[in-house]
This record gives sequence, structure tokens and C-alpha cells, in this order.
Amino acid sequence: MTTAAWIGLGGMGFPMAGHLVTRGGLDMVVFNRTPEKALRWKAAHPGRSATTPQLAAEGRDVVFACVGNDDDLREVTLGANGAFHAMKRGSLFIDPTTASGRVARALHAEAKSRGIFWKTDEPGEYTVIASARANGKEIGTAQARFMSTRDDSET
Repeated sequence: MTTAAWIGLGGMGFPMAGHLVTRGGLDMVVFNRTPEKALRWKAAHPGRSATTPQLAAEGRDVVFACVGNDDDLREVTLGANGAFHAMKRGSLFIDPTTASGRVARALHAEAKSRGIFWKTDEPGEYTVIASARANGKEIGTAQARFMSTRDDSET
């Protein structure tokens, strides 16, 4: 089973993380700065919550972050308890946040230096993981699709 973390349970993140669990069968750990939102998500979906982005990301295959702005994205990735500190080499970081190109390029370079693959794209692409299981395909097939295009180093 593919393991995932979702950081940021706002208007987009809450339903997207839920969809990936209920339709995609991912083993999910969520984090939100407001612990009550994480508890609400946990009450509505199978999965666990963590108290920091780092704990949410620990040992996960894929980490999603859907946060509000550049400062938030830097904090949840590289802050004292940021996800990058716990992500394993070869894991995938997916960022549907509307961040500036400057921050995205800097974080991509940092991810690459740690052996973490970085993907930024339109949120619709991420549903490929979830719908693959629902359509009778294995999650691994969908993940392989991401792996073949997942490092945005040339963009």
C-alpha cells in the first residue's frame, strides 16, 4: 500500500486528502496547523493525524502540501519541524500550493539535494492516484506514472 502524508487541510486539502484515502486506498497521515481541523478530518476519514509536518512525513512514500503562501510552504518543508527533515530518499513531494516561482525553484533545489522528487502541477493530476484504484488498477501503476514525470527540475 502506498503511504502518504497531507499537510494543509483547508478548502482544497481537506477533500483532496479524503478522496485519496476513500477512493485511492492510501495509508494517510495528515497535519494541519489548527489541530481541530486534523481531528475533524480524522473523524470523517480513515487515517491518522500528526502534530508536526515532520511527523506526518516520516517514512511516507508521497507527501502533499497544500498551504496558503510562500512563507507557509517554506515553514512546512524546511522549518524546525518541516517535512523535508523526515522524508526518505526517493520519496515524492507534491505541491499544489500557489507559491511563487522563486520559492518553488528554491524548494525544488533543496528537495533534489536530499534525494526527494518534487512535483508541482494542477490539482487534477493528483486524482490519478485515487482513481487508479477505483478503476481496478493498482496504485503502483499510477505511482509509476508520477515517477516517470515527477521531477520538475527542467521547468
